[in-house]
Amino acid sequence: MLFRSLQMLAGLLVASGQLDEAFPHLQKILSSRNARPADAFQQLGRTLGGVKDKEAALRLTQKLAAEYSNLPEARVAVAQAAYAAGHDSVALSEIKQVQNLRPDWEPAVLFEAQILQRKSNDAALGRLAEYLQRFPNSRDVRMNYARALVSAKRIPEARAEFDKLLANFPGNVDVVYSVAFLALDARDLATAETNLKKLLDLDYRDKDGVRLYLGQIAEDQNKSSDALKWYSEVEQGEQFAQAQMRYAQVLVKQGNLTAGRGHLQKVAAENPEQQVPMILAEAQLLRDANDFKEAFSLLDGAVKQRPENVELLYDFSM
Repeated sequence: MLFRSLQMLAGLLVASGQLDEAFPHLQKILSSRNARPADAFQQLGRTLGGVKDKEAALRLTQKLAAEYSNLPEARVAVAQAAYAAGHDSVALSEIKQVQNLRPDWEPAVLFEAQILQRKSNDAALGRLAEYLQRFPNSRDVRMNYARALVSAKRIPEARAEFDKLLANFPGNVDVVYSVAFLALDARDLATAETNLKKLLDLDYRDKDGVRLYLGQIAEDQNKSSDALKWYSEVEQGEQFAQAQMRYAQVLVKQGNLTAGRGHLQKVAAENPEQQVPMILAEAQLLRDANDFKEAFSLLDGAVKQRPENVELLYDFSM
C-alpha cells in the first residue's frame, strides 16, 4: 500500500512539474524491495516525456541513474532525457554505454540510429548496417534498416533487405506486413502484391484492409477486373463502404457511369446503414462526370428525405 502511495505521489509531482520535490520519492521507489529498477526507469522515461522543462527532466534522470550505472535501462532513460533536451552528444555517450553492457540489445541501437538521424541519415544507416553485420538475425533492426533505405530512396538496397527478412521469417505476420507496406512506399507493386496475398493466408486480423489495398494495386496496374474482384470480396465492416465506392469508380473508369451509379444504389438498398455514404459517393461520381445538375438533384432529394443529416446538408450546400 505504501509503495503504491509513493508511486501516486511521485507521479502527481512529476505531472505538475515539481521535479525537485519528486526526487526523494522516486529514490525511495527505486530502492524499495518491491521495486524492479529496470521497469521503474522505463516507466520514468515515459512519465518524463510530458514534462515541459526538458533540462530539469534530464537533471532528475541523471541524479536517479547515478547509483545504477550498470543498469542498461537507467542509461537509456538518461539518453532519452538528453535527446529530448537537445543534448545529442550526451544521449550518444549514454547509449554507447548501454551497448557496452548489452551489445545485442535491439532497442539501444534503434535509439542510437534515431539520435544519429537528427544530423545525418547516412550515419544512422551506417550504424544499423554495422549492427546487422554482427547480429544478422535481428528482425526489428533489419526492418528499420529497410524502412530507412526506402526513405532515402535507395530502393534496390531496400529490396535486398526485404528478401533477407522474408527468407529468415517467412511466416511471421509482422515481417510480411512490414515488407508489404515498405514495398508499397517504394512503389514496388509486385513485391507488395505478393506479400499482401500472403497475409490473407496468415493469421492477420484486417484481411478486408488487405483486399482493399490489393484492389488499389490492381487499379494502378490497369487491371480493372482484378480490382473489381478484390473490392467485391470486402465484407461488411470498416472497409466496406470505401470498397464499394472504389468498385463504382472502376466501373466509371471503364466508361460506364450508369453501372457505377447502379452499384452504389444497389449497395444502399441492401444496406440501410450505408445509404448516406452511398448517396454522397454517387453525387461525387456525377460531379466528376461534370453532371452537376444531376448531382444537385440527387442531393436535393436526399436532403428532403433526411433534413437532419449533417453530411448531406454540407455536401448539398457546397
